[in-house]
Order: sequence, then structure tokens, then C-alpha cells
Amino acid sequence: MEALEFSRRFTREGVNVFDQFEYDYRTSVIRNPTGEVVFEMNNVEVPKQWSQIATDILAQKYFRKAGIPQADGSTGRETSIKQVAPVWPIAGGMGRALWIFWI
Repeated sequence: MEALEFSRRFTREGVNVFDQFEYDYRTSVIRNPTGEVVFEMNNVEVPKQWSQIATDILAQKYFRKAGIPQADGSTGRETSIKQVAPVWPIAGGMGRALWIFWI
């Protein structure tokens, strides 16, 4: 029995996939109908070409909000697409749905 072979399509050999994009830091805010802020997250790292709506969906729906080890040894929330992107393909439908943001 022969092994399956797959050709490389969206990445370059020897280059980390995250290094193929430019990134930007943004703020995500949800306001209720009266204008009061009910969710706010600053310094969300996303690809520069992403829309604000894509940024908001990532920050509000897919980031874990607690328990993530931070550089200073404390725990906190996820803040970067680089922290959640590797699990999207495993997540099935969610992963397929979110890949539209890369287009």
C-alpha cells in the first residue's frame, strides 16, 4: 500500500504560515441598543487585511477569555489569531466557516 501524497498549495516550504501575513492590533467593542459598552477587548492581533467585523467575531466568539498562560507567568485571555488558528481545521464546521476571513 502506498502513502498518500499532498502537494503544497497555500504555504511556502521553510516559511512559517504566520510569517506570510502582516498583522495589526485592533479594538473590538459590542454596544447594546442604548450605546452602553457590554464587551471591549483591546490589542486584538489579526491579519491586516481582515475587516473589523472579522476581528469582532474572532475576539467575541472564539477567543478563550481566561486561563491562558501569559508571557509574564500569569494567566489571562487569548489576544491573537496566532493562538487560535492552529485548532480551526480540527474544529470542523467552525474552521471551514472562519477560513473565509483569509480571502
